[in-house]
Amino acid sequence: MSRSLNYSDLQRECIDAHKIFDYVLTSKEQCFEDVVFTGISSAAGDTISVSSCQIGPDSTCPEISDPENRPTVTVELPDGTDVDLQVVTLQKTIQIIIEGDVTSGGTATPFTSTAVVVFCPEEVLMCAPIGTMVDCMITDTSRCVVGALTLDPANSTATGNVHVLACQGIQTYAEVKLEILAKICDPRGIIPFPECEVNPFPQQCPSIFPPAH
Repeated sequence: MSRSLNYSDLQRECIDAHKIFDYVLTSKEQCFEDVVFTGISSAAGDTISVSSCQIGPDSTCPEISDPENRPTVTVELPDGTDVDLQVVTLQKTIQIIIEGDVTSGGTATPFTSTAVVVFCPEEVLMCAPIGTMVDCMITDTSRCVVGALTLDPANSTATGNVHVLACQGIQTYAEVKLEILAKICDPRGIIPFPECEVNPFPQQCPSIFPPAH
């Protein structure tokens, strides 16, 4: 059952808020050559196979442009309206995690290894006036593909090409103070545990017992 709002219960409140000025989802793909994966033990004649390639949680995409001096560009929207937007420059650093097996003499030994690749700087047009900050996050839809790897037993590494599709959510924001109509939340009542139920007596057969006297 929905609860109706009683406006007489509301009062003016001033709160700190995280105001979003703009929010976009973008993607960028790039092929990186001769990426070195470390910590892979092998010997001469061994072979390597990769079963999975994932984007690691330490991937980042911080802003590298000056927040106080972002270039402003006037663009025309599809409806014909002109709007001033700022050029935000990002630098993506992607952590790549691969898993697979190194096979030596018919015996496969599993391994996990990581590498880091750095994208070329990327520019995005956003509503990002002076006073706003940029928050960029690499999303779970990012992915990678590893080509054939070459083992280097002397350095316990493997080298190969990696194709990365980096998807990112970018938002510009600022901390603001807002005056709103609101009602302070009260705690709800405690929901008690159900009490023990008394087992019901079996239903009697009064038509036959007890007998009539």
